[in-house]
Amino acid sequence: MPITLVDLEKQIDDKLKNITILPEFRDWALAVLRSNNDQEIKDRSKIYDSQQKAVAGTQTELDNLTKMRYRDLIDDEMFLKERNELQGKLLRLRESVREIEKRADEWIELTREGLSVRRARQNPFQKWQFGDKTRDPKNGWN
Repeated sequence: MPITLVDLEKQIDDKLKNITILPEFRDWALAVLRSNNDQEIKDRSKIYDSQQKAVAGTQTELDNLTKMRYRDLIDDEMFLKERNELQGKLLRLRESVREIEKRADEWIELTREGLSVRRARQNPFQKWQFGDKTRDPKNGWN
């Protein structure tokens, strides 16, 4: 007779209840995670600050270019050429800023998922989520 998914999950949960992680290993793993998290924050902050300064600098260049044009220091052709280049540079820089913000969001999500799995292992009777799947102790995965 085939086993149902709910029965299989119950069997797995029953087996997992008897499995523990050595406290020394858990402490070591958490220390590594903390260290990695601290380094990720430092690295990401440096990159983000640098990108923000580049955006501000490029915007200043664009503002100065506009001032030069309305003071007739450059002609329309030179203004349009330089403006298009600076606007393209701004678009690329702003996309880089969005990428680092996305990186931060992904890191937070990865950390949240890791902690959710850890908490769920500590209490197998609570509802929890892993990726796009939700596990309800009464109904299994959905």
